[in-house]
Amino acid sequence: MAGTRWLSKSEQRTWRSFLAMHGQLAARLNRQLQRDSGLSLADFDVLAQLTDRADARGAYVMLTATGRDVIERAAPKHTETVRLLLFDHLTEAELDTLRTISERVVARLDAADSAE
Repeated sequence: MAGTRWLSKSEQRTWRSFLAMHGQLAARLNRQLQRDSGLSLADFDVLAQLTDRADARGAYVMLTATGRDVIERAAPKHTETVRLLLFDHLTEAELDTLRTISERVVARLDAADSAE
């Protein structure tokens, strides 16, 4: 395929490292949430999104009192685990870089979704 822009060695290492980090981090967080609260990571993410929902979707989907109770019980241990697995190992500069990269990729994905 002449038109394919293959990844360079550096890009391959970065991509594979990212995939490994994402997969292992998601798996560990999912196990912790299941063990400590009975929630999956996907369930926790939905509940967390609903607690901060400021857009129009909140008019159609609302967090129940039970859902709020579940997220409030799960959040402390989950936050501790996120800190232990990720944030405690990064400098402020690394956090800024990770946030900048993440926001840029999400903005690009959101723009692509809007164009479809």
